[in-house]
Amino acid sequence: MFQTAALGIVTGFSAALMSWQINLVAVQQGLEKGRSASFFVGLGSVCADLLILLGVLTGASAVIHDPKLWLIFKGTGIAAVFLLGFRILSKKPPAVSAQKKKRNRAKNFLVGALLVVTNPAILVLWISVMSFILTQFSGRWILAFRWLFLAGFAAGGAAWFLILALAVIPHARKWKKDYVFLFSKITALALFVAGILILLKKI
Repeated sequence: MFQTAALGIVTGFSAALMSWQINLVAVQQGLEKGRSASFFVGLGSVCADLLILLGVLTGASAVIHDPKLWLIFKGTGIAAVFLLGFRILSKKPPAVSAQKKKRNRAKNFLVGALLVVTNPAILVLWISVMSFILTQFSGRWILAFRWLFLAGFAAGGAAWFLILALAVIPHARKWKKDYVFLFSKITALALFVAGILILLKKI
């Protein structure tokens, strides 16, 4: 039981740490709206990963073989990435006297969740990762204690985004406003690149 939870924690933390697209958006939102915005973007992505993992562990990953449904996921993912990129790119530099923007945690949560759940490449990735884990470790005890694995995964992913929000964002918010504005544009361009890669990738 402990092994299953520990494996989930390591998997969740590693996945969150290596998710460059989500981390860029989380930092960008954190610079603009504060630490809680950054954390909730990450939390949304972790919850979306959990839904995908639950589907994989219960056999729902067969959806990958449905071309029509696959096309819908792919189109939605491309649209979500490009829309977010355009929204960030269209923002003007903040005025010196600008007031703090109102925080909308639900919106930040949805941004993180949509970036994950509408990306077909992530579904393929998790199918591959879980297939590897189930073959390298004892698949029976992972499946028997799948809820412990998922709980560990959630804890590991949330832990990384908590570190990001509490340790990274406060330092990043000390940047000059010109640097913050430049970072937002880099984030938008990275999202465009991600959208193009999803569009061109024949999966």
